[in-house]
Amino acid sequence: MSIRETSPTNSCRPRRIRNLRTGGEGLPRQRRQVHKVVGGFYEDKPVTMKMDAKGFYIYWINQSKETTLLDVATIRDTRVGKYAKIPKHPKVRNVFNMDFPDSNHLAKTLTIVSGMDTVNLTYHNFFASKEKVVQNWANDILAIAYNAARNNSCRQVFLDKIYACLSLQTNKDGKIPVKRVYKMFPADKKRVEGALAAAHLPKGKYDSIKTEAFTEAAFRTFITHLCPRPDIYEIFTSYSNKPTMTKENFTKFLNEKQRDSRLNEELFPRLRQDQIKALIDKYEPVSSNANRGLMSPEGFLFYLMGPETSVVVQDRLAKSQDMTQPLPHYFIKSSTTLT
Repeated sequence: MSIRETSPTNSCRPRRIRNLRTGGEGLPRQRRQVHKVVGGFYEDKPVTMKMDAKGFYIYWINQSKETTLLDVATIRDTRVGKYAKIPKHPKVRNVFNMDFPDSNHLAKTLTIVSGMDTVNLTYHNFFASKEKVVQNWANDILAIAYNAARNNSCRQVFLDKIYACLSLQTNKDGKIPVKRVYKMFPADKKRVEGALAAAHLPKGKYDSIKTEAFTEAAFRTFITHLCPRPDIYEIFTSYSNKPTMTKENFTKFLNEKQRDSRLNEELFPRLRQDQIKALIDKYEPVSSNANRGLMSPEGFLFYLMGPETSVVVQDRLAKSQDMTQPLPHYFIKSSTTLT
């Protein structure tokens, strides 16, 4: 089995492992071509485990060109070496020579434990050719799964996750089935159909969308028509009676409406003009507006969905105390006597 190794990177950056073999334990039966054996299933072909560019999903494609997704947010644990879950099926054990004394596959085994809670768990077994690669994957997957900033993200991050989910689930022709979009948003079929039409995307239930046509810009157009925000547009019109908002009006909104007036002026100063211009350049989708320092209602909406307006301040999530020391090393505030 060939494996592409990458140098150690930041825990939020994904790696790619090629040609990892997997046992079929805990995987949906209808999504895999398997041979039935006693006590479970076995897939006789290797699969490639990957992670999407933003670290939302681990996925692999079977021999039928069907993609299986594993949400990183549902991962509870990763286990390697002697702590990994060993396959019990004789055919799986025979393929990886697990019953031979000199077999070193145990050290190259990665088990990913996932589930919506800590009781109903699913185990996915993967095998690699080198121990170091498996250990790196195990560490990085857990770092992403338990990342405090990821679990307290702004609205835009969760929309990016939906976009990644739809983009990864392609059919045999490499296109995105429209029925997956309807399945993702099942509440109002007519509204989904209208939003697809507004984004100039196919809307028939049995149609497919080309991956090159399903861009982030097209997805944003689809979302803004699917989930209109008249309340935000009302705020926009209260600061501008024109189709665009000037930098001066946007400054007034940021420093008078958005900013908490109780904050200390020295510790939390008002935004400078260069900072406001940077926000317009970042969120305004029309480049001609951004060049003139103007913001459209769409850009205003994208700003309010961004990390700058998140309920949880992202910078504070990175601050944590070392809680690995013995108990006497800490001051404990308590209204009762500790025993």
